[in-house]
Amino acid sequence: MPYSQNLDRNSCWRLFSSFSILLVIVLMLISGCLSSDVDSENAINKDQLVQTTYVKSEETVQQEWFGSSVSLNGNTLAVGIPQEENGNIRVGAVKVYTREGHNWTLADTLRAQNQGDSDRFGFSVSLDGNTLAVGAPLESTSQKGVHHPKAVDNNEATNSGAVYVFQTENNGQTWSQRAYLKADNTHNHTQFGFSISLDGDTLAVGAYLDDSDIQGSSSTSNGDTSGKENSGAVFVFTRSGALWSQQAYLKAKDSVADDQFGFSVSLDGDTLAVGANKKSVNNNTIGAVYVFTRSGTSWSQQGSSLRGNNTETGDDFGSSVSLEGNTLAVGAIQANGTVGNSGAVYVFMLDNGTWTEKYQLTADHAGDNDTFGHSVSLAGKMLVVGAPYEDSDQKRISVDGSANNAVSASGAVYVFRNNDTSWTQESYLKAKNAGAKDEFGYSVAVDEGTVVVGSRYESSDETGVTNDPTPFPIDNNNAPNSGAVYIYQ
Repeated sequence: MPYSQNLDRNSCWRLFSSFSILLVIVLMLISGCLSSDVDSENAINKDQLVQTTYVKSEETVQQEWFGSSVSLNGNTLAVGIPQEENGNIRVGAVKVYTREGHNWTLADTLRAQNQGDSDRFGFSVSLDGNTLAVGAPLESTSQKGVHHPKAVDNNEATNSGAVYVFQTENNGQTWSQRAYLKADNTHNHTQFGFSISLDGDTLAVGAYLDDSDIQGSSSTSNGDTSGKENSGAVFVFTRSGALWSQQAYLKAKDSVADDQFGFSVSLDGDTLAVGANKKSVNNNTIGAVYVFTRSGTSWSQQGSSLRGNNTETGDDFGSSVSLEGNTLAVGAIQANGTVGNSGAVYVFMLDNGTWTEKYQLTADHAGDNDTFGHSVSLAGKMLVVGAPYEDSDQKRISVDGSANNAVSASGAVYVFRNNDTSWTQESYLKAKNAGAKDEFGYSVAVDEGTVVVGSRYESSDETGVTNDPTPFPIDNNNAPNSGAVYIYQ
């Protein structure tokens, strides 16, 4: 009998052990299914991004275009709203947000001192440290040069444009205007401030419809306002102490009418990349990028202009540029990608003093006129590319793009990573509330692993900042073209 009792105990133990193992397996299967569901929804793995924040104006109004421009620096984010309404006129604004942990909150709302209807204040923004530059390319005063800080208020130079410089002394919580910048040759329709790039105490400002007939680099325009219509120019300003002054007036050495030099700019230290997206070569409008370097206080063009090895007429090469160190990314929104004029991004590397094309990036499931490369942002080994006219109906993060065209101009963003031998597509981002003509990816920014995407025509009536929301975000069209910003980490 003792032996029989022993056998019963062992049998019970084996039965209990088998049941425990079965229970563990079931729990693992359930966990696996849940993980699979999560991955199916968000495509999350150790390398991919997770959407954490959805940002709207705290008083959402239709047609404000919130997110037309974005600039990210550490834990501070600037968002341009060029059609923001104030007092029944569309004066434009910039909202500044700060992050603590993973949570973003609104810190300040900035407007021009001389705000005017449809100035497009906030069309461009560039943030670095405690300084923020804001472009208003349709501002129309006739003032010239640098002013501290007061802006004048007249409308005698239609759409000449202006740039406003703000600073913070308390970690981004409040900002004050410190300078008001105008071209030294202010004239109608130049759109000074259409593109801007700030790095430390240096600020580059594009005026892509400047009409002067100067060629090359100089310290000023000498007041030249005609001769080569829409050839474009870039103004470089520097700060000494609290005061800004103009350091250079840049034109292409081969400047001709309609180049649109200054359509895009990107500044890194003593190097400046300038896009001229309508530059003609042998009467073919292809586009080009020019690189300038500074020695002391003098700027000079380095070599001839850059183009992609396979660029063609109408590619709009130079529509966007992003420069960091020895790497330069250039958007060509009408380039022949994998499908028709879907767009491409060309990556150049500086090698022994010469910029050389190393890679051409395209969307994996491109569609005609997706405008892949409309916006680009480069930081370290990450490159973020916006395609605001991409048309798929996908509403999640994944690795690969979608091949359908069910939701026109919903927009998409592609994240590439450099593995030292090539750039590979790491993520394909779509808004969870993607809708037709939202233009998700119209603006992008990346810094320290955080990606920000502007969707200027997103149309929900949600308000304020939603951190880690569930469900997320609201999906309606009650505030047409109000705009939104999406943050991924």
